[in-house]
Amino acid sequence: MDISRFEGKPVRVTDKFGTVYEGICSHNSIDYDEHEFGVSEEALQFPAVLVWKSIIVSVESLEDVDGPYGHFSAPFGEIEEIAFQDGPSLIDEILFCEEDEMVIRILNCIEHHFCTLGEPLPEWKDELADLLKQLPWFTEDLAILEKSDKLIALLTGGEKTESKF
Repeated sequence: MDISRFEGKPVRVTDKFGTVYEGICSHNSIDYDEHEFGVSEEALQFPAVLVWKSIIVSVESLEDVDGPYGHFSAPFGEIEEIAFQDGPSLIDEILFCEEDEMVIRILNCIEHHFCTLGEPLPEWKDELADLLKQLPWFTEDLAILEKSDKLIALLTGGEKTESKF
């Protein structure tokens, strides 16, 4: 399977364990992965997740998909859940990636946990709020900024983000 053709594209990857990852990926060459990770194998890399070629069962391009969640089948997925469970260090990788579609997905995941499920705020809520306050410097996407402001207010008890505009 030639996984290099999926560079920079929205995809759905299924691994041999049945885990499905949806997102915009980059292709890592054998040389890159050996240098960065000490593993001589190609991989598809998403913000916060790396999927080695040897465990990939299928890759489906989602370029032509245009549904209620853009290219994706849900407002967030496994990548965002992994990042959320890990906390700010992985959430930050997605928040500050160059793909607005990935940013809105992590915000949807955070919102789901705190607003829909009503989970208690984590110990790292202040660190998360500080990350969210930086978003206006990285994007002008109004949906991202509005959702981020809502989450900052929740995390801080009402504090708003200063706009760069």
